[in-house]
Amino acid sequence: MVSKSRVDIKSRGKRFLKKVYYAFLELLLRAGANRLVFILSEMTIDRLQSETDAGVFWLRSRDAINGTTVLPDMNHDLRTRFCSRPFEWLEIGAKDLHLCCSAWLPTPIGSSDDPVAAWSGESAEKIRRSILDKSFRYCSRLYCPYIVKGTLPFDNGVVPQTSARPRIINLSYDFSCNLSCPSCRTRPFVANSAERAGLDNYYSSKVAPLLSSGSVVNVTGSGDPFASKHFRSVLRDLAARHGVMIDLQTNGNLFDRRAWEDLSLSGSVRRVRVSLDAATEHTYSYVRRGGRFARVLENLAFLMTLRASGQIDFLGIDVVLQARNIDEVPGIIEMARTIGVDKIRFNTIRNWGTYSAKEFQKESIHSAMHGNRARFEEVYRSGIFSDPIVDQGNIRQAIGLYSSNIDDDHDVGHA
Repeated sequence: MVSKSRVDIKSRGKRFLKKVYYAFLELLLRAGANRLVFILSEMTIDRLQSETDAGVFWLRSRDAINGTTVLPDMNHDLRTRFCSRPFEWLEIGAKDLHLCCSAWLPTPIGSSDDPVAAWSGESAEKIRRSILDKSFRYCSRLYCPYIVKGTLPFDNGVVPQTSARPRIINLSYDFSCNLSCPSCRTRPFVANSAERAGLDNYYSSKVAPLLSSGSVVNVTGSGDPFASKHFRSVLRDLAARHGVMIDLQTNGNLFDRRAWEDLSLSGSVRRVRVSLDAATEHTYSYVRRGGRFARVLENLAFLMTLRASGQIDFLGIDVVLQARNIDEVPGIIEMARTIGVDKIRFNTIRNWGTYSAKEFQKESIHSAMHGNRARFEEVYRSGIFSDPIVDQGNIRQAIGLYSSNIDDDHDVGHA
């Protein structure tokens, strides 16, 4: 067994090397080695996407390459802004807790073992103070769509009070899913009976005490709510609770009329988002591996009847933008219009550990170093993302740098 002291030494060593690395990037940037800093920071992000500091250096070097002023303080555009999420929002993962989507604010506030203590703990308060002091130091400048789009609300000067429990809870602790999308996982996973018993106990002992009238619960950011027997049980419980509303994130394959009725969801669901990622069966079969394109379209038609009748307040489509689907973007948007959804949201692909660095470079067409980056720019500049039905998510950050501004010898081998 590795001793705690050895673990602490290793952790301190990593923190020291990290400080040295970013000090080195700062020296390079001040010396005018902008392209080198850009390449190094992008390579860091590709491997460790939770590195918010690397994102700051990416932005600063990008601005320098584009000929704009390199600002030592990247928070200049956030000094008048505010975000309410850390004061009312809790994501419950399998291991850690976060005060926002962990993809946007990767610093955890504690272990999932004790959500109540972590919610009011010092780590949570540090993150909240970073919103109030306008540093937003824990937030990702690359992946938070509200920062990227400049849509964070202006600060009205009223200091928010943190409630005793979160108002919005995102359940992301069961990875059960009927699909194995390459951008998310390497194989399907469904919790077995013993694992489900543990999940059921966790929900009743740790999650349920956080709920009250007025709570909003999102299911799920970790898999699919209808492929998980545990989350199906949770949905039944939530639907029976007075004043609790449900938001759903799903791949849509199993969300049909039967699921709606079996789980007694009528009157309890607020918003639904369906991940699609393709406009054709051929592409869908790859990017949504294990799913059936025709079934999703059929279920979307059913969900539109719920939207049209006012049984849900919002129906959206989510798209992970990648090399595999860049040519289908016009078709995906046209499909969203035809179906009649409220919004279609695009976000850039991320590496959740399912790709090697080389594999991810081939898929991340938004990267300035991608061999076919020009196609991404062409699609973006066609104006199609300006359609009112489109939510540009975090893709606008990627368009801020043109591949022509990066030396050809820095391309990292895209075929």
